[in-house]
Amino acid sequence: MIWRILELGWAGVLLIGLPVSSRALGRRLREAPVERMDMYASAVLSHVLLLVPTLLLDLKGDRAGVHLLFEALPWPRFLLWTLGTLGACVAMWMAMLLESKMHPGTSDDVVLAMLPRTKSEMAAFSGVSLTAGFAEEYLLRGFCLAIVALVTGSMWLGAAVTTLSFGMAHIYQGPRGAVRAAALGAVLAIPVVVTGSLVPSIVGHAATDLISGRWTLSILRRWGVATN
Repeated sequence: MIWRILELGWAGVLLIGLPVSSRALGRRLREAPVERMDMYASAVLSHVLLLVPTLLLDLKGDRAGVHLLFEALPWPRFLLWTLGTLGACVAMWMAMLLESKMHPGTSDDVVLAMLPRTKSEMAAFSGVSLTAGFAEEYLLRGFCLAIVALVTGSMWLGAAVTTLSFGMAHIYQGPRGAVRAAALGAVLAIPVVVTGSLVPSIVGHAATDLISGRWTLSILRRWGVATN
């Protein structure tokens, strides 16, 4: 019982704390922009610092998130869900690009400033993409979703709660960025609820971040939406 209480408390800290810290980050970035390499290093460190206590608590408790992480799927089903999830995420990224082209004012300057410009920045951004793909999926759609589902008896309710938190955890990108993130989070939650495995969402999330980091700025520059 004590571990269930600790898990529930930590899940609450993550679900509420990530949006709160994101809002503070957004204000800080708009007041005093940070060097991209420093930002990337800080992001990776944050992922690690959140992962360690969550994994330890999960392993000591119900192992709910760990079960989702290591649930094995038959290869055909794994490939189908992984490719489908990735395709849906990439389609959403492309829709975001088209929205930015048709409504240039929807591109947030903070988001554009975070995108890599050089090969070394792209390498560092790739590290952020990989850690974000694993950490954000395990923390929210693994651990938190599973804990909410254990308490409420509903995986879909857990998906709804974590999707809202995921969206608000990207509020530093502005209101539109938070809405886009929530929509992406809803897509990433579906494989977890339906298959019981977190892996397709991890792959889809990380790969989409890599694609976005590599191509977003160059495409928006070609369209005249981004000039810096």
